[in-house]
Amino acid sequence: MLQTQIKQIYDLAIKQIGNQQIIAQTQIVELSKNLMHV
Repeated sequence: MLQTQIKQIYDLAIKQIGNQQIIAQTQIVELSKNLMHV
């Protein structure tokens, strides 16, 4: 029971970290595009 909860929390944390990396990469790309236009 406890192991199942730990696994769910772990999986959720991995997903959130992955999403944050994707968001950060997207923001870097957008920033790069903005700098190119200047």
